[in-house]
Amino acid sequence: MVWDNTVTELAGCYRIHTIQIRGFGDDAGINATGPVLEGFTNELADYIDDEITYKGRTKPVIIGHSMGGLSALMVSARHPNLVNKVIVVDSLPFIGLLYSPAATLETVKHQAIIMRDNNLALGKQPIDKDMLEIISATPAGRAVITKWWDSADNRVTMQLYYDLMTTDIRPELSSITAPFTLIYPYDTVLGSSETITSLYTAAYNGPSGMQIKRIDNSRHFIMLDQPEKFAAAIAEFLQD
Repeated sequence: MVWDNTVTELAGCYRIHTIQIRGFGDDAGINATGPVLEGFTNELADYIDDEITYKGRTKPVIIGHSMGGLSALMVSARHPNLVNKVIVVDSLPFIGLLYSPAATLETVKHQAIIMRDNNLALGKQPIDKDMLEIISATPAGRAVITKWWDSADNRVTMQLYYDLMTTDIRPELSSITAPFTLIYPYDTVLGSSETITSLYTAAYNGPSGMQIKRIDNSRHFIMLDQPEKFAAAIAEFLQD
């Protein structure tokens, strides 16, 4: 899974809980029908609450990448009493900003429906090669992602992307009270340095005390493209 290297790096120092969406490499189960993101986020908050309230443990650090990053934001904003720190890895509070800085839920919803329904009608397809080039900078990384894609349930993947496109939690960001770090990638294939940096800084106009860390020569899967720099960034924030 995407966090294997991170788990290995941190296992000797921290109690680690890795969370996986049903349908990403196993049976879709409850995710075979209906929305996925909200239900997953609610269950994650309940799980954290159980670990704290009933087992007497300290509040956790939540680390999430992409969709997991959005889930981490949602839990941190809606249940600030459950979170110690938050680390979000290349995720936006509203993915529609990738299409236009003026995007709104209303302007992207129709596109989200078309993308979901067309892909479901086509059935499972090989991963798009152009997308693959954008999300990992190395052949090894792209090979790993291709295996993950091939093992994922198509219904879950398409529904989650729809859920992401139709979720905008920017109005909730000011509710995040935990120390918060955003780690984002930069590579020339993604665009100019100024454009990429402004995308993230403009999107996250809300959390106080937020730190931003850019890791160069990496794309969406930073932990695959720059594992040493990524591990160092995680360790630094955990030790603050």
